[in-house]
Amino acid sequence: MPREEADPGHTTIWMGSHTHCVVYVIPGHGGSLTPGERMVNLCWYCNYPEDSQELGNILTDASNHRHRNTIAAGKLRDEVWQKQKKYVLDTLPAPFAELISKINQPFVQTISDAISPQASFFDGKLLLVGDALTLFRPHAALGTDQAAMNCLALEKVLRGEMDMAEWEREVLVYGYTTWRSSRAMGAFYQFGPLQWIPSALQVLVALAGQRMSKLWYGSKL
Repeated sequence: MPREEADPGHTTIWMGSHTHCVVYVIPGHGGSLTPGERMVNLCWYCNYPEDSQELGNILTDASNHRHRNTIAAGKLRDEVWQKQKKYVLDTLPAPFAELISKINQPFVQTISDAISPQASFFDGKLLLVGDALTLFRPHAALGTDQAAMNCLALEKVLRGEMDMAEWEREVLVYGYTTWRSSRAMGAFYQFGPLQWIPSALQVLVALAGQRMSKLWYGSKL
C-alpha cells in the first residue's frame, strides 16, 4: 500500500501463536525512494497443512483456478480475504489490524526453501547461482546478496584467482550456512524459542563447519 496511506511508525514485527507479521517500507513504482512515493509492505505468516482443504481453498483464485504456490494481487477471492480479515480483528494487535484493513489487493505466497548439493555441472559448463542454488526463507532477506556473492566469486574464477572447485566450495558453504540460519529465524518468529532451539543448534554446527572449511582450505573471497 502507498506509504502515505499507512504509517507503520515503529511497528515492525509482531509474534503470536504460530503466526507473525512483519512490516517494512519498500521502494515505490519505478524503484522510487522519494518520500511520499514509497510503499509499505506487510507480510503475514500463517500455517496450514500442505494437503489441507483450507490451504486449497486459499490457493483457488477468483476464476476458480487452483494454484500451487501463488495467488497474484487482485486474484484472491473476496470471501477468503474477508475471512482472513475477521481473523485479524480477533487476533492481531490494533496497529497491524489497521494496516491489514487498508490492503486493497492482497496476494498469497507459500513459503518454501531448497538447497542443491552441488553448484557446478557438466565440467563447469552449467552453474547454479542465487535462488537456483539455494532458496532461503524470506526472513534472512539475503537472496540478492547470495546471487551477488556467487557472481563476484565467479569473476575471480574467470580472472584465474581461484579454480572452479574452490568457487563451488565457497558458494555451497555460504548457501548451506545461510539456509540453516533462515530456517532458524523462521522457526523462532513462527513457533517461539522452544521450537527454535533445534534449528539454532543446526546453525551453530553449520557455522562451525564453515569455520573449519576456511581453516582447512583457506579463503580467497
